[in-house]
Formats: sequence, C-alpha cells, structure tokens
Amino acid sequence: MLYLCLCFYFLQIQCSAKSPVSNMKNPSGEQILKNLAKGKDVFIQNETINGDLDFTALATTYRAAATAQQYEVTGSLTLLNCTVKGKVTGYLLSKEGIKTVVFRKNFSCPGTRFEAEVNLRDAQIWGIADFSGATFDKPVSFEGAIFKSRCVFNKATFYNEARFQTATFEAAANFMDSGFEGICGFQNAVFFTDAVFNNVNFLRYADFGNLSVRGHTFFNYARFGKQAVFGGSQFFGRAEWMSATFENQADFSQTLFYGKTRLVKTALMADVNFENATFILGKPDAQQASVTDKSKLLLNGARTASGSPLQISDF
Repeated sequence: MLYLCLCFYFLQIQCSAKSPVSNMKNPSGEQILKNLAKGKDVFIQNETINGDLDFTALATTYRAAATAQQYEVTGSLTLLNCTVKGKVTGYLLSKEGIKTVVFRKNFSCPGTRFEAEVNLRDAQIWGIADFSGATFDKPVSFEGAIFKSRCVFNKATFYNEARFQTATFEAAANFMDSGFEGICGFQNAVFFTDAVFNNVNFLRYADFGNLSVRGHTFFNYARFGKQAVFGGSQFFGRAEWMSATFENQADFSQTLFYGKTRLVKTALMADVNFENATFILGKPDAQQASVTDKSKLLLNGARTASGSPLQISDF
C-alpha cells in the first residue's frame, strides 16, 4: 500500500512539472522562458508580452559542436492572438560560437503580432509550427531553419524582409493567402512534400532561386509586384502558376520541371526568361496565358526531355 501511495505521489509531481501554464496575466518574456526552462507547456491567449523572448538565455544548453551551442525547449509554446513587444531571438553569434534553438514540441503563434525583430535562423522545430494569421512588423529570419512537422504560415503578413533561405520543410508547408510586403527570400530552400503559395501577394522582390520541391508546387492566383526569380530550381511534382500575375520580370532560366507544369491564364507583363529550362513531361500548359510583349519572352535552349524546343507560339 505504501509503495502504491509513493508511486501515485511521484506521478503527481511528474505530471505537475509538465502541466500547461495557461492564462498568464501580463506575462513577460522572462516569465515564459522560466516556465519553458522547467519543461512546462506554455499556453497564453489574448495577452501582451513585454520584454524580449531570448531563447539563447535559457539554461537548457548543450554543445552541438566545437563552436556551436544549442538551447533546448522541451515544452510546447503557444501564443494565441497575442502581441509580442520585444525581440524574439533564437540565433546568436558570440565569442563562444553560434547559438541556436531547438523546439522539441510545437511552437505555435496563430494570430499573434510580432512588433520587433524575429531571428530564428537555424532553429529546429520538431512539432507543428503554426504562424497562421501572424503579423511580422520587423524583419524576420527563418534562414536555415528545419521544420520537422507541419508548417503553417497561411494568412500571415510580413511587413518587412522575410528570410527563408536554405530552410528545410520536411512536411507540408502552407503559405496560402499570406502577404509579403518586403523582400522575401527562399533561395536554396528544400520542400520534401508540397509547397503551397496560392493567392499570395508578393509586393517586392521575391527570390525562389535554386528551390527544390519534392512534392507539388502551387502558386495559383499569386501576384508578383516586382521581380520574381525561380531560376535554377527543381520541381519534382506538379508545378502550377495558374491565374498568377507577374507584373515585373520573371526568371525561370535553367529550371528543371519534372512534373506537369501549368501556366493556364497566367499574366506575364514584362520580361520572361525560360532559357535552358527543361520540361520532362512535355511543354507547359499555357492555355489562355497572357504575354504582354512576346519579344521579351526568352526561350533560348528551353526544351522538353525529348529535345523539342519551346516556341513563342506555345504561349
């Protein structure tokens, strides 16, 4: 009997150590970090969070390499419809080397506004990363980040520069209905499944150069207000820009399209470069595509796998 009581007591202690911290009033970044450092799940809704969220200040650190330290967050962090006033930092260069953060569970901030810079470069997020409807007022960096589970940025708004260069998305990534009002970069990013950018508004330079998408790619109804770069990319599944609008230069040079490519009803209003692009399954479907000036349609070396060259009449 005493043994059973002791087991029940220690089970209670273990459960309480992992219990969610919810409905925190006027929480500070420091308070949130203290609870995460204890391995607790943190859930906060409709609150303003003052102070910085500096994950490199956590005590849960270990040396990942000779010049690299990683800070581990074992609890789930959810900020629902909150406002974060301070900086969010998960990457730091110091004399000790590079400091990065690993989120072992979910990191979700749906509907949350970030008023200061967000730097989660080289972060690892093992659980769901949900930033649906989030707003980023200042520059945000997920450069080199690894998203191990589902990643959601649908209806998010980026008012400043957004950096996703060399990021890895191991599960489905959803950016549908989002808005990039600053420069955005996805160069050398890798999507292991589908990349969904339907109905996204790119107001400034958008760089998807050397992209690798192992699943399907969707940019249907997307609008590119400035130069759009997809050169050197590899699209292994279906690749669609149906009813998309390119108001400025569009670069698809040296791109490999392994799956069916669709540019149905796409509006190409400036220079379009398909030079040395290869379409494995045949010419792209460009029915009812609108090309404002076909003299600016660059097709030198563009061909199908059988060697059939692309021609202006294909658009």
